[in-house]
Amino acid sequence: MSDLHDAMLTLGLSNRPKLAPRSDLLNQITERSADKNEVLEIGDKDFPLTINRSEINRKHKLVGAGCKITKFANEVLRSHRGHAAKVSGVIVRDGQIAGFEVKMMGKRFLAPKKDIVLMRGLSIPEDVYLNGADTVRVRKLLSNWIGQRDYIGTEWGGVEWLCFALARATNTVSIESAGWYKYKSSSRPDQDGKDWRYVLPHSSPLVSVNCHSLLHDSVWTLATTVFDTKNSIDRSKLPTPITHEDAWTRSMLWALETSRVLAKQGFSYERAKKDMQHRMTLAESLRPTLRQAMSDVKLALRLYFKDEPNHPRDQTTIVVADWGVATGSIGQWEVFDKDTPFAALHVRPSAFNSEKSKQAPPRRTKLRPGKVQPYRYADYVVLHEVLHSALYGDMAASQRNGGHDGKFKEMAKILGLPLRLAD
Repeated sequence: MSDLHDAMLTLGLSNRPKLAPRSDLLNQITERSADKNEVLEIGDKDFPLTINRSEINRKHKLVGAGCKITKFANEVLRSHRGHAAKVSGVIVRDGQIAGFEVKMMGKRFLAPKKDIVLMRGLSIPEDVYLNGADTVRVRKLLSNWIGQRDYIGTEWGGVEWLCFALARATNTVSIESAGWYKYKSSSRPDQDGKDWRYVLPHSSPLVSVNCHSLLHDSVWTLATTVFDTKNSIDRSKLPTPITHEDAWTRSMLWALETSRVLAKQGFSYERAKKDMQHRMTLAESLRPTLRQAMSDVKLALRLYFKDEPNHPRDQTTIVVADWGVATGSIGQWEVFDKDTPFAALHVRPSAFNSEKSKQAPPRRTKLRPGKVQPYRYADYVVLHEVLHSALYGDMAASQRNGGHDGKFKEMAKILGLPLRLAD
């Protein structure tokens, strides 16, 4: 039996869990290619990878590209390290290239990404670690921070926004830090920076968002790394997870805990902490308004239009912050991708301005004739945005329908939304 026969057996190019006889192994890639449901092990002990033959894409844009076998190749390709080949298929998983099918010596070979390097790129394999679907999702959500972001020393909106983006992927995180660090050559009087991480404790494998911060020149610089790991983090030693069913509330709890772990050195975050706690209280005060507005809009649509609300999501989180609202607006409804189970109702903190609230009239609705309800300006902002969502679903659809069309204004009269606040 040749070395190639033995190597292919070791690689596991077979229908798992039943191995084919050795005499058939050389023919499996070509003669049995019609069996698209065949399960194949194409990795090694350090980079295990099991694929279904149907995952091989022979129409990928990289098909036909020249490549060579890397010095890291094991199993079947060990004896072919440095040899030239051509890509004949690409295995893509969760948007990542996981492996290749290559043609060499008139035969096809399957290998994980680390074993193959394209001729037209660097001669070193990169991005060889295959992350799971959860990690790919978190990376996408945190793409704004995968690169470098600089913030003014006391600015906290970047971390708050990052935590809210993470809240779209999970209800729970554990937050830990190894402490502050200082370089020997540093001329700063305090510390140079700090690293911390958010770990998703219920993901499998564990997903880690590592944040690297550096203090310099009256700013702090933030960059993140997102990866998953099967054995590099001890799940049992993670700090107590922080969770909340409401998306914005949990993101604020994470941001507050982040400020706590950063507060021992560097900039003072006391003002930022007090501001976050205050805005959380304001958001909490709007939740009864949101529940009533949802109910009233639904009832009004049924009674007066024989229609149903068009809310695109079953859950709504209230965000009291400036960063989620378009310039010139006081409130905004935001619908995310299909994988995010909630929508966000953004309200600027200035909506709670005492002068604005003094000018807000009591609410009178046709649904409850004769009853007068005290309403703040911020309450009317919520009612306004709920009406937008119920009629149009999202901002784009609202704008296509003219935003405040005849039906919107008619509903505003029924619901007791003053016309000057409905425009």
